[in-house]
Amino acid sequence: MRPDPDTIANYIRGNNKFRSTLDDVVDSGAFENGCLIVARALQLMFGGEIVVLVRSDDFADHAAVRLPDGRLIDADGPASPGKFIARFNRDSFFGISNDINVVGFRPILPGDLAGVSFNEEVSWDLVDILRRSRKSTQQGG
Repeated sequence: MRPDPDTIANYIRGNNKFRSTLDDVVDSGAFENGCLIVARALQLMFGGEIVVLVRSDDFADHAAVRLPDGRLIDADGPASPGKFIARFNRDSFFGISNDINVVGFRPILPGDLAGVSFNEEVSWDLVDILRRSRKSTQQGG
């Protein structure tokens, strides 16, 4: 069965292998230095376009995927663009300053997220981990 964007966040949160694989490669999680690797894995699973969340000065802060249905998705799951951006600002900046909140999204461009790790092989590894996790959960194991 094809993985479902609406439930994938549950598989990511509850999957130690997913987290340890990402941590071993980038020494961080899905919302720090690993966001582009996770975005690519989600794109491989569900299609769509990799986008970046941007601040008012167009600074790219985070990678996500715009799904074919228009929603945005990252490791926290899908949401409409407005709800996704609000969730990211609430969860990522902890109300520190409205000056650093993201205000929109756009397709990723060369030079965006320059300090963020990317590894295509690891993205495929994460896809495999999530598909296996979903399969074993559906089979009751």
